[in-house]
Amino acid sequence: MRLHQRLGASILLTFLSLLTIFFLLPTAGVSAGLQRIALGTSLDQYAGGLWTWVKGKDGKNGSNVRVVVFGDSWADGMGMGVEEGREVLGRGRCWAGWLCEEVNCSALLSFAASQPSAAYPASPPTGAVTWKQLYTSPPVNLAMSSLPDLATQIQEYLSSQSDSAFEKTIFAISFGFWDIYHLAGLDYGLAQNMTDAAVNHLVSQVNLLYTHFTEVLSNHPRNESSSVPSFQLVIPKLFDPTLAPGWISQRSMPLSPSSVAEQQKQAVYLTERWNSLLENTLGSWVAADANANNVANETDTDGNENQATLPLPRKDIFYYDLPQYILDIIIEHQLEDAGQSDAAGLGTGESPFVSVAEPCLRDGAEDEKEEDGVWNTVCPDPSAYLFWDGFNLGGTANAEIGMKIAGIVKKGMRMGG
Repeated sequence: MRLHQRLGASILLTFLSLLTIFFLLPTAGVSAGLQRIALGTSLDQYAGGLWTWVKGKDGKNGSNVRVVVFGDSWADGMGMGVEEGREVLGRGRCWAGWLCEEVNCSALLSFAASQPSAAYPASPPTGAVTWKQLYTSPPVNLAMSSLPDLATQIQEYLSSQSDSAFEKTIFAISFGFWDIYHLAGLDYGLAQNMTDAAVNHLVSQVNLLYTHFTEVLSNHPRNESSSVPSFQLVIPKLFDPTLAPGWISQRSMPLSPSSVAEQQKQAVYLTERWNSLLENTLGSWVAADANANNVANETDTDGNENQATLPLPRKDIFYYDLPQYILDIIIEHQLEDAGQSDAAGLGTGESPFVSVAEPCLRDGAEDEKEEDGVWNTVCPDPSAYLFWDGFNLGGTANAEIGMKIAGIVKKGMRMGG
Protein backbone atom coordinates (compact mmCIF):
# COMPACT_ATOMS: atom_id res chain seq x y z
CA MET A 1 0.00 0.00 0.00
CA ARG A 2 2.84 2.39 0.91
CA LEU A 3 4.54 1.53 -2.38
CA HIS A 4 1.42 2.54 -4.28
CA GLN A 5 1.18 5.76 -2.29
CA ARG A 6 4.82 6.62 -3.00
CA LEU A 7 4.36 5.86 -6.69
CA GLY A 8 1.26 8.05 -6.84
CA ALA A 9 3.05 10.87 -5.05
CA SER A 10 6.00 10.63 -7.47
CA ILE A 11 3.69 10.85 -10.47
CA LEU A 12 1.89 13.83 -8.96
CA LEU A 13 5.16 15.66 -8.25
CA THR A 14 6.39 14.99 -11.79
CA PHE A 15 3.14 16.34 -13.22
CA LEU A 16 3.31 19.46 -11.06
CA SER A 17 6.94 20.02 -12.12
CA LEU A 18 6.00 19.84 -15.79
CA LEU A 19 3.18 22.32 -15.22
CA THR A 20 5.59 24.69 -13.49
CA ILE A 21 8.07 24.48 -16.38
CA PHE A 22 5.27 25.09 -18.88
CA PHE A 23 4.00 28.23 -17.16
CA LEU A 24 7.51 29.59 -16.65
CA LEU A 25 8.50 29.13 -20.30
CA PRO A 26 7.08 32.49 -21.51
CA THR A 27 9.72 34.27 -19.45
CA ALA A 28 12.57 32.02 -20.48
CA GLY A 29 14.96 32.76 -23.31
CA VAL A 30 14.00 29.59 -25.17
CA SER A 31 10.28 30.33 -25.13
CA ALA A 32 10.23 32.20 -28.42
CA GLY A 33 11.50 29.17 -30.30
CA LEU A 34 9.09 26.79 -28.62
CA GLN A 35 6.19 29.12 -29.27
CA ARG A 36 7.08 29.20 -32.94
CA ILE A 37 6.90 25.41 -33.05
CA ALA A 38 3.46 25.51 -31.47
CA LEU A 39 1.98 27.98 -33.96
CA GLY A 40 -0.26 26.67 -36.75
CA THR A 41 -3.07 27.72 -39.06
CA SER A 42 -5.93 26.22 -40.98
CA LEU A 43 -3.44 24.82 -43.50
CA ASP A 44 -2.29 22.20 -40.99
CA GLN A 45 -4.39 19.54 -42.72
CA TYR A 46 -2.15 19.91 -45.77
CA ALA A 47 1.20 21.10 -44.45
CA GLY A 48 3.28 19.00 -42.09
CA GLY A 49 3.70 21.90 -39.66
CA LEU A 50 4.11 25.60 -40.11
CA TRP A 51 6.92 26.49 -37.74
CA THR A 52 10.28 24.86 -37.32
CA TRP A 53 12.68 26.64 -35.00
CA VAL A 54 16.40 26.44 -35.73
CA LYS A 55 18.50 27.06 -32.63
CA GLY A 56 21.60 29.16 -33.13
CA LYS A 57 25.05 27.91 -32.21
CA ASP A 58 25.26 30.44 -29.42
CA GLY A 59 22.08 29.09 -27.81
CA LYS A 60 20.00 32.03 -29.02
CA ASN A 61 17.46 32.18 -31.81
CA GLY A 62 19.87 32.07 -34.74
CA SER A 63 20.51 35.15 -36.87
CA ASN A 64 17.03 36.73 -36.84
CA VAL A 65 16.53 35.57 -40.43
CA ARG A 66 13.30 33.92 -41.49
CA VAL A 67 12.50 31.74 -44.52
CA VAL A 68 8.85 31.77 -45.67
CA VAL A 69 7.81 29.08 -48.15
CA PHE A 70 4.81 28.85 -50.48
CA GLY A 71 4.45 25.91 -52.80
CA ASP A 72 3.43 22.42 -53.78
CA SER A 73 4.88 19.00 -52.94
CA TRP A 74 8.33 20.04 -54.17
CA ALA A 75 8.62 22.55 -51.34
CA ASP A 76 6.43 20.86 -48.74
CA GLY A 77 8.05 20.44 -45.34
CA MET A 78 7.05 16.80 -45.01
CA GLY A 79 10.00 14.74 -43.91
CA MET A 80 11.42 17.48 -41.71
CA GLY A 81 11.83 17.23 -37.97
CA VAL A 82 8.20 18.12 -37.33
CA GLU A 83 7.21 14.78 -38.89
CA GLU A 84 9.70 12.31 -37.59
CA GLY A 85 7.90 9.34 -39.13
CA ARG A 86 8.76 10.51 -42.63
CA GLU A 87 12.34 11.15 -41.59
CA VAL A 88 12.58 7.51 -40.53
CA LEU A 89 11.19 6.42 -43.89
CA GLY A 90 14.01 8.29 -45.57
CA ARG A 91 12.46 11.13 -47.53
CA GLY A 92 14.52 13.67 -45.65
CA ARG A 93 14.06 17.42 -45.59
CA CYS A 94 12.91 19.43 -48.58
CA TRP A 95 15.31 21.91 -50.18
CA ALA A 96 13.69 24.80 -48.28
CA GLY A 97 14.71 23.20 -45.00
CA TRP A 98 18.31 23.00 -46.16
CA LEU A 99 18.17 26.60 -47.38
CA CYS A 100 17.02 27.64 -43.92
CA GLU A 101 19.89 25.78 -42.27
CA GLU A 102 22.53 27.09 -44.67
CA VAL A 103 21.57 30.74 -44.12
CA ASN A 104 21.38 30.09 -40.36
CA CYS A 105 17.75 31.16 -40.22
CA SER A 106 15.89 31.67 -36.96
CA ALA A 107 12.64 30.20 -38.26
CA LEU A 108 11.14 28.40 -41.22
CA LEU A 109 7.49 29.16 -41.95
CA SER A 110 6.05 26.84 -44.60
CA PHE A 111 2.60 27.06 -46.17
CA ALA A 112 3.45 24.56 -48.91
CA ALA A 113 0.88 21.80 -49.33
CA SER A 114 0.62 18.45 -51.06
CA GLN A 115 -1.75 15.59 -51.62
CA PRO A 116 -1.56 13.00 -48.80
CA SER A 117 0.11 9.76 -49.83
CA ALA A 118 -3.00 7.85 -48.75
CA ALA A 119 -5.00 9.54 -51.53
CA TYR A 120 -3.25 7.39 -54.17
CA PRO A 121 -4.21 5.06 -55.83
CA ALA A 122 -7.84 5.74 -54.84
CA SER A 123 -7.39 9.24 -56.30
CA PRO A 124 -5.13 10.13 -59.23
CA PRO A 125 -1.87 11.97 -58.52
CA THR A 126 -2.25 15.72 -58.14
CA GLY A 127 -0.86 18.63 -56.19
CA ALA A 128 -1.26 22.28 -55.31
CA VAL A 129 -1.60 24.50 -58.38
CA THR A 130 -0.79 28.16 -58.82
CA TRP A 131 -4.35 29.42 -59.29
CA LYS A 132 -7.12 26.94 -58.58
CA GLN A 133 -9.78 29.21 -60.10
CA LEU A 134 -8.47 28.04 -63.48
CA TYR A 135 -9.46 24.48 -62.65
CA THR A 136 -13.00 24.88 -61.31
CA SER A 137 -14.94 24.33 -64.54
CA PRO A 138 -14.97 21.75 -67.38
CA PRO A 139 -12.92 20.40 -69.00
CA VAL A 140 -10.47 20.80 -66.11
CA ASN A 141 -12.73 20.40 -63.08
CA LEU A 142 -10.25 18.45 -60.97
CA ALA A 143 -10.05 17.39 -57.33
CA MET A 144 -6.83 19.40 -56.96
CA SER A 145 -8.90 22.53 -56.34
CA SER A 146 -9.27 21.43 -52.70
CA LEU A 147 -5.56 22.09 -52.11
CA PRO A 148 -4.57 25.66 -51.19
CA ASP A 149 -3.18 27.56 -54.15
CA LEU A 150 -0.61 30.35 -54.05
CA ALA A 151 -3.11 33.11 -53.26
CA THR A 152 -4.64 31.08 -50.43
CA GLN A 153 -1.24 30.38 -48.91
CA ILE A 154 -0.15 34.01 -49.15
CA GLN A 155 -3.40 35.27 -47.61
CA GLU A 156 -2.91 32.82 -44.76
CA TYR A 157 0.55 34.25 -44.21
CA LEU A 158 -0.58 37.88 -44.39
CA SER A 159 -3.43 37.35 -41.95
CA SER A 160 -1.52 35.37 -39.35
CA GLN A 161 1.99 36.73 -39.05
CA SER A 162 3.84 39.77 -37.77
CA ASP A 163 7.02 40.73 -39.63
CA SER A 164 8.40 43.21 -37.13
CA ALA A 165 10.42 40.62 -35.18
CA PHE A 166 12.66 39.66 -38.11
CA GLU A 167 15.43 41.75 -39.60
CA LYS A 168 15.48 39.69 -42.79
CA THR A 169 12.97 37.49 -44.60
CA ILE A 170 13.72 35.20 -47.54
CA PHE A 171 10.58 34.21 -49.43
CA ALA A 172 10.47 31.06 -51.55
CA ILE A 173 7.82 30.08 -54.11
CA SER A 174 7.68 26.69 -55.79
CA PHE A 175 4.68 26.26 -58.09
CA GLY A 176 3.99 25.04 -61.62
CA PHE A 177 4.89 21.34 -61.60
CA TRP A 178 1.30 20.19 -61.09
CA ASP A 179 -0.06 22.89 -63.37
CA ILE A 180 1.95 21.50 -66.28
CA TYR A 181 1.15 17.92 -65.27
CA HIS A 182 -2.57 18.57 -65.77
CA LEU A 183 -2.42 21.14 -68.57
CA ALA A 184 -0.51 18.69 -70.75
CA GLY A 185 -3.73 16.71 -71.24
CA LEU A 186 -5.79 19.65 -72.51
CA ASP A 187 -6.34 21.21 -75.90
CA TYR A 188 -3.18 22.92 -77.13
CA GLY A 189 -4.62 26.44 -77.32
CA LEU A 190 -6.43 26.19 -73.99
CA ALA A 191 -3.31 24.83 -72.29
CA GLN A 192 -1.23 27.75 -73.59
CA ASN A 193 -3.72 30.33 -72.36
CA MET A 194 -4.00 28.71 -68.94
CA THR A 195 -0.21 28.51 -68.64
CA ASP A 196 0.10 32.22 -69.38
CA ALA A 197 -2.70 33.05 -66.94
CA ALA A 198 -1.08 30.99 -64.17
CA VAL A 199 2.32 32.66 -64.64
CA ASN A 200 0.82 36.16 -64.69
CA HIS A 201 -1.15 35.33 -61.55
CA LEU A 202 2.03 34.10 -59.85
CA VAL A 203 3.79 37.39 -60.57
CA SER A 204 0.77 39.35 -59.31
CA GLN A 205 0.98 37.42 -56.03
CA VAL A 206 4.70 38.15 -55.83
CA ASN A 207 3.84 41.83 -56.21
CA LEU A 208 1.31 41.48 -53.39
CA LEU A 209 4.05 40.08 -51.16
CA TYR A 210 6.35 42.91 -52.16
CA THR A 211 3.69 45.52 -51.38
CA HIS A 212 3.17 44.01 -47.93
CA PHE A 213 6.93 43.91 -47.37
CA THR A 214 7.20 47.60 -48.32
CA GLU A 215 4.35 48.56 -46.00
CA VAL A 216 5.98 46.74 -43.10
CA LEU A 217 9.22 48.66 -43.68
CA SER A 218 7.40 51.98 -43.86
CA ASN A 219 5.72 51.28 -40.52
CA HIS A 220 9.08 50.62 -38.86
CA PRO A 221 11.31 53.65 -39.57
CA ARG A 222 15.03 52.99 -39.82
CA ASN A 223 18.02 55.19 -39.07
CA GLU A 224 19.20 57.35 -41.96
CA SER A 225 22.51 55.52 -41.91
CA SER A 226 20.91 52.10 -42.26
CA SER A 227 20.25 50.65 -45.69
CA VAL A 228 16.80 49.61 -46.87
CA PRO A 229 16.45 45.80 -46.63
CA SER A 230 15.94 44.12 -49.97
CA PHE A 231 12.94 41.98 -50.87
CA GLN A 232 14.48 38.54 -51.37
CA LEU A 233 12.63 35.83 -53.29
CA VAL A 234 13.78 32.37 -54.35
CA ILE A 235 11.98 30.78 -57.32
CA PRO A 236 13.35 27.52 -58.73
CA LYS A 237 13.02 27.12 -62.47
CA LEU A 238 10.29 24.62 -63.34
CA PHE A 239 11.26 20.98 -63.88
CA ASP A 240 9.68 19.01 -66.74
CA PRO A 241 7.18 16.58 -65.10
CA THR A 242 7.62 14.00 -67.88
CA LEU A 243 11.04 13.16 -66.43
CA ALA A 244 9.53 12.15 -63.08
CA PRO A 245 9.06 8.37 -62.66
CA GLY A 246 5.37 8.81 -61.88
CA TRP A 247 4.64 10.24 -65.33
CA ILE A 248 4.86 6.71 -66.71
CA SER A 249 3.90 4.59 -63.71
CA GLN A 250 1.03 6.60 -62.20
CA ARG A 251 -0.41 8.87 -64.89
CA SER A 252 -3.74 7.68 -66.30
CA MET A 253 -3.62 6.47 -69.88
CA PRO A 254 -5.37 8.87 -72.28
CA LEU A 255 -8.34 7.68 -74.32
CA SER A 256 -6.43 7.77 -77.57
CA PRO A 257 -3.12 5.83 -77.72
CA SER A 258 -1.64 8.42 -80.08
CA SER A 259 -2.10 11.16 -77.47
CA VAL A 260 0.44 9.58 -75.08
CA ALA A 261 3.30 11.08 -77.08
CA GLU A 262 1.30 14.24 -77.72
CA GLN A 263 0.80 14.87 -74.00
CA GLN A 264 4.47 14.31 -73.31
CA LYS A 265 5.46 16.69 -76.09
CA GLN A 266 2.96 19.28 -74.85
CA ALA A 267 4.27 19.02 -71.28
CA VAL A 268 7.80 19.72 -72.49
CA TYR A 269 6.63 22.72 -74.52
CA LEU A 270 4.47 24.13 -71.71
CA THR A 271 7.35 23.79 -69.24
CA GLU A 272 9.61 25.80 -71.55
CA ARG A 273 6.85 28.35 -72.10
CA TRP A 274 6.29 28.68 -68.33
CA ASN A 275 9.99 29.20 -67.58
CA SER A 276 10.50 31.70 -70.38
CA LEU A 277 7.40 33.75 -69.57
CA LEU A 278 8.13 33.76 -65.84
CA GLU A 279 11.72 34.88 -66.33
CA ASN A 280 10.74 37.67 -68.72
CA THR A 281 7.78 38.86 -66.63
CA LEU A 282 9.78 38.88 -63.42
CA GLY A 283 12.61 40.68 -65.19
CA SER A 284 10.25 43.44 -66.29
CA TRP A 285 8.74 43.61 -62.81
CA VAL A 286 12.17 44.02 -61.21
CA ALA A 287 13.21 46.71 -63.68
CA ALA A 288 10.02 48.74 -63.16
CA ASP A 289 10.77 49.70 -59.55
CA ALA A 290 14.48 50.12 -60.25
CA ASN A 291 13.48 52.91 -62.65
CA ALA A 292 11.02 54.27 -60.08
CA ASN A 293 13.80 54.57 -57.52
CA ASN A 294 15.94 56.52 -59.99
CA VAL A 295 13.09 58.98 -60.55
CA ALA A 296 12.50 59.33 -56.80
CA ASN A 297 16.12 60.32 -56.25
CA GLU A 298 16.03 63.11 -58.82
CA THR A 299 15.47 66.71 -57.77
CA ASP A 300 12.10 68.36 -58.31
CA THR A 301 11.39 71.29 -60.61
CA ASP A 302 12.43 73.81 -57.93
CA GLY A 303 15.80 72.19 -57.54
CA ASN A 304 14.93 70.73 -54.16
CA GLU A 305 15.82 67.15 -53.50
CA ASN A 306 12.79 64.92 -53.04
CA GLN A 307 13.14 64.02 -49.37
CA ALA A 308 9.59 62.76 -48.86
CA THR A 309 9.90 59.71 -51.09
CA LEU A 310 11.68 56.82 -49.45
CA PRO A 311 13.53 54.42 -51.75
CA LEU A 312 11.63 51.24 -52.51
CA PRO A 313 13.19 47.98 -51.34
CA ARG A 314 15.36 46.42 -54.00
CA LYS A 315 13.88 43.31 -55.59
CA ASP A 316 16.36 40.45 -55.29
CA ILE A 317 15.01 37.51 -57.31
CA PHE A 318 17.06 34.32 -57.15
CA TYR A 319 15.95 32.22 -60.11
CA TYR A 320 17.65 28.87 -59.57
CA ASP A 321 18.13 26.55 -62.57
CA LEU A 322 16.69 23.40 -61.01
CA PRO A 323 16.14 21.53 -64.33
CA GLN A 324 19.80 21.87 -65.29
CA TYR A 325 20.90 20.36 -61.99
CA ILE A 326 18.58 17.36 -62.35
CA LEU A 327 19.30 16.85 -66.06
CA ASP A 328 23.06 16.86 -65.41
CA ILE A 329 22.58 14.13 -62.81
CA ILE A 330 20.45 12.02 -65.16
CA ILE A 331 22.84 12.43 -68.10
CA GLU A 332 25.87 11.74 -65.89
CA HIS A 333 24.28 8.52 -64.68
CA GLN A 334 23.31 7.37 -68.19
CA LEU A 335 26.74 8.12 -69.65
CA GLU A 336 28.46 6.27 -66.82
CA ASP A 337 26.28 3.22 -67.44
CA ALA A 338 27.20 3.37 -71.13
CA GLY A 339 30.89 3.97 -70.40
CA GLN A 340 30.84 7.25 -72.32
CA SER A 341 31.35 10.96 -71.68
CA ASP A 342 30.47 14.21 -73.42
CA ALA A 343 32.31 17.44 -74.20
CA ALA A 344 31.03 19.04 -71.00
CA GLY A 345 32.70 16.35 -68.92
CA LEU A 346 29.53 14.53 -67.96
CA GLY A 347 30.13 10.81 -67.65
CA THR A 348 33.61 11.23 -66.20
CA GLY A 349 32.45 11.68 -62.63
CA GLU A 350 30.78 9.28 -60.25
CA SER A 351 27.03 9.43 -59.80
CA PRO A 352 25.92 9.23 -56.15
CA PHE A 353 22.76 7.38 -57.18
CA VAL A 354 22.08 3.75 -58.01
CA SER A 355 18.97 4.85 -59.90
CA VAL A 356 17.76 8.09 -61.45
CA ALA A 357 14.67 6.54 -63.07
CA GLU A 358 13.14 4.41 -60.31
CA PRO A 359 11.89 6.01 -57.08
CA CYS A 360 12.81 4.75 -53.64
CA LEU A 361 9.18 4.49 -52.51
CA ARG A 362 7.05 2.16 -54.65
CA ASP A 363 3.84 0.18 -54.33
CA GLY A 364 4.69 -3.41 -53.52
CA ALA A 365 4.15 -6.48 -51.41
CA GLU A 366 7.61 -7.16 -49.98
CA ASP A 367 9.70 -5.25 -47.43
CA GLU A 368 6.78 -2.92 -46.85
CA LYS A 369 6.49 0.07 -44.55
CA GLU A 370 3.46 2.18 -43.77
CA GLU A 371 3.16 5.86 -44.70
CA ASP A 372 -0.12 7.74 -44.14
CA GLY A 373 -1.96 4.43 -43.88
CA VAL A 374 -0.57 3.15 -47.20
CA TRP A 375 1.80 0.20 -47.35
CA ASN A 376 4.70 0.79 -49.72
CA THR A 377 8.02 -0.76 -50.57
CA VAL A 378 10.90 1.40 -49.34
CA CYS A 379 14.35 0.93 -50.83
CA PRO A 380 17.18 -0.13 -48.49
CA ASP A 381 19.12 3.14 -49.00
CA PRO A 382 16.92 6.16 -49.85
CA SER A 383 19.96 8.41 -50.25
CA ALA A 384 21.00 6.36 -53.29
CA TYR A 385 17.88 7.30 -55.29
CA LEU A 386 17.35 10.58 -57.11
CA PHE A 387 13.58 10.39 -56.57
CA TRP A 388 11.87 9.59 -53.28
CA ASP A 389 8.54 8.70 -54.90
CA GLY A 390 6.98 9.00 -58.33
CA PHE A 391 6.92 12.80 -58.32
CA ASN A 392 9.29 14.15 -55.67
CA LEU A 393 13.05 14.26 -55.23
CA GLY A 394 14.80 12.35 -52.48
CA GLY A 395 16.79 13.64 -49.54
CA THR A 396 20.20 13.66 -51.24
CA ALA A 397 19.03 15.82 -54.14
CA ASN A 398 17.02 18.13 -51.89
CA ALA A 399 20.04 18.69 -49.66
CA GLU A 400 22.28 19.66 -52.57
CA ILE A 401 19.61 21.90 -54.12
CA GLY A 402 19.03 23.69 -50.82
CA MET A 403 22.76 24.28 -50.37
CA LYS A 404 23.16 25.51 -53.96
CA ILE A 405 20.27 27.95 -53.57
CA ALA A 406 21.73 29.18 -50.28
CA GLY A 407 25.00 29.75 -52.10
CA ILE A 408 23.49 32.02 -54.75
CA VAL A 409 21.56 33.91 -52.06
CA LYS A 410 24.70 34.50 -50.00
CA LYS A 411 26.63 35.62 -53.08
CA GLY A 412 23.82 37.94 -54.15
CA MET A 413 23.49 36.29 -57.57
CA ARG A 414 20.12 37.88 -58.24
CA MET A 415 18.21 38.11 -61.49
CA GLY A 416 19.51 40.99 -63.58
CA GLY A 417 22.32 41.59 -61.11
